[in-house]
Amino acid sequence: MTLNNSPIQSPVFIAFDHLYSEYLTIRSSITDAEVAALIDGFKAKKTDSSLCWNDLYYLELVLSENQPVEKLRSKVIRLRFDYRSIAGQKEFDDYLASKPPDLQSPPDPTDPPHPTQAQYETLLREDLKDLLGRIYLKYAILPTREERLNKLTWFAARLCAIFLGILLTVIGIMFFAPLVNIIYSVGWEKALIEISKGEFSPTTIFVVVIGGALEAV
Repeated sequence: MTLNNSPIQSPVFIAFDHLYSEYLTIRSSITDAEVAALIDGFKAKKTDSSLCWNDLYYLELVLSENQPVEKLRSKVIRLRFDYRSIAGQKEFDDYLASKPPDLQSPPDPTDPPHPTQAQYETLLREDLKDLLGRIYLKYAILPTREERLNKLTWFAARLCAIFLGILLTVIGIMFFAPLVNIIYSVGWEKALIEISKGEFSPTTIFVVVIGGALEAV
């Protein structure tokens, strides 16, 4: 078994390859030569690594306009699931509050209060564009959001390091200041003798200092 040594592609390029393959299946139905030429130019942008999410969004909008009717419902269902995963339940509930088309109950042409099949198709395409706009807006602001989160993370880490340094300094002072005081009072030799006997261990000194501080409070 051999490993695939192909270079790792950007998510933008992977998404573009998928969408462009879908575009090729409906290319013959696109009558606007300028639109077709623009999308074909995206291949060159991929080659020089200038392809961006805006280009993918434009390609998605073209696909939504020319998507076969039988694929609209499944496309909208998939995008609704993707949007809930990306935006969270709260924003998805806000989207549902806008009353998007009911995908479980196709229109009945014999029932006048409901939209006709053509109207229902238009509603689906509009809902599809709305979902695409919401999703690609999330994609566009994601790098900025991650950059801000990284800055906040580093700020919190530096703040924790400062407080840890202060805490260690205080502990060091509480441990060694009494010891230095004993050495200064009785001299090195006697202090070393007392320390060797365990009577003035740093732990003991720390406990005594903490107890005195608590009594003072």
